[in-house]
Amino acid sequence: MKTIKLLLGLTILLTLVWSCEGPEGPEGPMGQTGAAGKDGKDGAKGIQGDKGNTGNANVKSKTYSPTSADWNKPNDTSTIYICDLPADFITSDIVNTGAVRVFMDYQTGDTTQWWTLPYTFMYKDSTNYFEVLTYTYYAGTVRLYVYSNKGILPFVPYTRDYRVVVISGTLAMINPQIKWCNYNELKKAYPEIGTSKISK
Repeated sequence: MKTIKLLLGLTILLTLVWSCEGPEGPEGPMGQTGAAGKDGKDGAKGIQGDKGNTGNANVKSKTYSPTSADWNKPNDTSTIYICDLPADFITSDIVNTGAVRVFMDYQTGDTTQWWTLPYTFMYKDSTNYFEVLTYTYYAGTVRLYVYSNKGILPFVPYTRDYRVVVISGTLAMINPQIKWCNYNELKKAYPEIGTSKISK
């Protein structure tokens, strides 16, 4: 009988303990931010992109428009006219290993037709007279000059555009397929030369 009463008492006590749980309290304040974790490992190396187009850092050009007043005789007895064009982009390296090409705008303003120098002006008469317009260059300067086949002083050239194109020796070696004396081929390979600055 005592045992039954004891079990009954324990049952009632446990029932009271379980039934005494109250409602859920309010949410507590947020805790402090934890320390930053360690950086993860670098990802795998990506696939290499396609090779970009070749630039034109080794091709430079400039357009000049000398007038008749810019042509002079080297001396009083000379039978040629010369015109010096300042060209600081012609370096000693260009002179030694590169190349310089000069093109003439046959009709001023018509930039679609550029003729390679040297150029021969033929005069249709019985004397077979003609004049040659050509050039030479050295560091810092392009020299244009004109002479006749008769050993007499030629006509003074009038205002005309001349485009000077400078090509590095390395570029000429790695692009032997380009006809460097053909302006249209040069412009096709390096379109930027067609927008060169004009200098008086």
